[in-house]
Amino acid sequence: MRGKYLSLTSAALLVLIWISLNVGASKVASPLKALFGSGSIGDIAIIQEIRAPRILAAILVGTTLGIAGALSQGALRNPLAEPALLGTSGGAAFATLLGILFFNVTIGSVAAIALGIIGAFIATQVTFQLGKSGRDGFSFIVIGIAVSAVLIALVGITTVMINKPEARGVPFWSLGTLSMSTKSQVFLLIPILLPIWVISIIFAEKLDYLALGDIRAKHLGENSKRIRFIAFTLIAIMVGAVTSIFGQISFLALAIPHIVRSIIGPMHKLLVIHGAVLGAFLLLLADLIARTLASPNELPIGLVTALLGAPVLIISVKSWVARHA
Repeated sequence: MRGKYLSLTSAALLVLIWISLNVGASKVASPLKALFGSGSIGDIAIIQEIRAPRILAAILVGTTLGIAGALSQGALRNPLAEPALLGTSGGAAFATLLGILFFNVTIGSVAAIALGIIGAFIATQVTFQLGKSGRDGFSFIVIGIAVSAVLIALVGITTVMINKPEARGVPFWSLGTLSMSTKSQVFLLIPILLPIWVISIIFAEKLDYLALGDIRAKHLGENSKRIRFIAFTLIAIMVGAVTSIFGQISFLALAIPHIVRSIIGPMHKLLVIHGAVLGAFLLLLADLIARTLASPNELPIGLVTALLGAPVLIISVKSWVARHA
């Protein structure tokens, strides 16, 4: 079942990649040929400079969110946890905007990525430190929502304060978008994300110990605090990097682990692997919807993923409350 599910998801992703290459405002005679440098100059430019980088960006970001969602829920033993509710995404966006406002940092630069990672890590640690004092997991979620709300407000205020010609796209960026994807951004992200993905897959087995509870994990020789710190570090690096370039893309990281868990079970290594593929597929699908639903206008992809993921959050909260009533 697990192998069949992974094969089907991978096949669906390949089909969606083909559709995304063919769909756009301009007609391309042969997208596949243009991808490999054959055809008219215009077709080659459209595929290689616009559509292909955007598709790769969607795959990179979607894979990252799928992995980050599985790590978040595993580290906190809470099915409602995800980077947006941890404050991770908000921290990354706020730190990036501070760099733009005060240090002339440009979106997609190495400096922006570094600031995004630092902001993501600090925000995640603050949320966890404040929330762990609660007696139940719901306390953590409430605190996480509060921290995220504060960060979102700060992002909004900072966005209004930015009055630079080169930062005109910041408001649209803050809602999440792949429309400004470039080859240089993709090539900058790949060496950052690929090693973290591999480490996350290897590390995911440690989260199975946390699922048994901190006391049992300790008896098995595992340090729960160290495991969570490593998980939060991995999440901060991944989410901070992609948020600094593409803005906040919410709820997808929440929905993916729930979908995967219902199909293949709770083992975290499998959740990470399958979640990565499903995340790539769902974000590429969301991006296709974002750029075609209101064509020729484009919707922020964060709004589309919120519409897809918010119902999962509602169902999860109701289920959690019912179990703990």
